[in-house]
Amino acid sequence: RGGCMGQCWYTAVDTQLYLIAPLLIVPLHYFKDLGKAWLYIMTLTSLIIPGAITNRSLSDHERLYVNETYSTPWCRANSWIVGIWTGYIIFKTGNQLKLKKWQVVVGWTTAFATGWMVMLGMYNVNEHEATTTYIIYEACHRAAWAACLGWVAIACHNGYGGIVNGFLSHPVWQPVSRLTYGLYLISLEVQDDLVKYSRKNLFYFTTLNM
Repeated sequence: RGGCMGQCWYTAVDTQLYLIAPLLIVPLHYFKDLGKAWLYIMTLTSLIIPGAITNRSLSDHERLYVNETYSTPWCRANSWIVGIWTGYIIFKTGNQLKLKKWQVVVGWTTAFATGWMVMLGMYNVNEHEATTTYIIYEACHRAAWAACLGWVAIACHNGYGGIVNGFLSHPVWQPVSRLTYGLYLISLEVQDDLVKYSRKNLFYFTTLNM
């Protein structure tokens, strides 16, 4: 809030979540069952918080959305916690996770379907009265998207990625991947320029104008 670069809200959120990571990872490592129970509780809490805030701020949603929902660590924590679950599964199974063919098909189908629902689920939210749907979406869509990516990571790591793994691990992405953070830092300015210069105005040319 009040930062010099609008996109830097993410680095602030990411840093705060990084600092509290030991509170989840250490119990998970040293106290297996207790750590899992603690992580389950935090996962559920991280889903409830954005839904509750969205429900409270519906009457003034436009003004409160960025400051209270979009850029706050407690509303972004659910996708980050899904990432912890993903890392934990990969750490515990290594590359020895054995899945049957039908399980792989169900996993990829569910991941693609969930991803599409996240992207298109609120397409007509402004056209109809969908308060409950909107609250559920705000509570779950980030975690759902992270779960899709988590499946991609787990499947590719264990040899179930197929053409997706071949595409994502192609050497051509190596030099490009080193530019992603720099591109992120200038992304908002690029988007602003694209919007600014894509506006079309109607001009009337007189003889003098010509």
